[in-house]
Amino acid sequence: MVNRSLNFLLTQKAVRQLDWPIRMRIASGVARGMAHMHDQCHPSIIHRDVSCSNILLNAEFEPVLGDFGLARIMHEKDVVVGNAEGSIGLGSVAAAEVGEYPPSLPISPQCYQDTYVDTAVRTHIGYCAPEYMATGRCTLKADVYLYGNMLLDLISGRPFFNLDRQPNDWISRCMNENKLERVVDPNLQGNYPAEEAKRLVRLAFLCADGDPSVRPKMSEVVMMLENRLHELDPSNRSSWSRSEGDSTPYYSFPPSPSLEMAL
Repeated sequence: MVNRSLNFLLTQKAVRQLDWPIRMRIASGVARGMAHMHDQCHPSIIHRDVSCSNILLNAEFEPVLGDFGLARIMHEKDVVVGNAEGSIGLGSVAAAEVGEYPPSLPISPQCYQDTYVDTAVRTHIGYCAPEYMATGRCTLKADVYLYGNMLLDLISGRPFFNLDRQPNDWISRCMNENKLERVVDPNLQGNYPAEEAKRLVRLAFLCADGDPSVRPKMSEVVMMLENRLHELDPSNRSSWSRSEGDSTPYYSFPPSPSLEMAL
């Protein structure tokens, strides 16, 4: 592709920087492609490796989701309908103080109704959905989790799988301290709509929620992005909003299970 990969443009000194409208175009384009795979393809396709390295950009910076080497087609003979059990933190994740991040919470199994395929974990460990890592049962919501982490990379300009840390270790703290400027890519030099950027970060956290039942479908993500994030109803998402007077941090992830749990 003419403009190579999103990872290349975020990490190298590219001739043209990715301005905010281009980043929104990429977010929407990838979401539309994933929604097509999940909802329009029959059988559905789980990509399993959505990342900045696998998002290619044409001359107009339209994204193309590539590298389907790890993808799984949900053939009827392979799909199981039932409870996919994952390990997530109990209680309100952000009950911990803002300064205590990541919060230390017990891990407990939670069942949710979904269709899944049994498959070995093959993705960046730091980005892998916790229920997939813990059980090897991959659902469409595991792709949504990957998309959420990709959004954080796109916003911050920092592909986190290149680093020895997860994207939630500092973005959560910055957002809860109202320091958006520390989260958004400094190459933008402040040229972005702050409220829209905040909503996009919230959408990323919603997609990467530790509870798969909370994550939206990709078709819902497309709808949010096409409305420029202005018609969201935060009250519909427990991880998105907080009631008046609630001291719960606005942006938080449940702790992911350790790698050992997946082995």
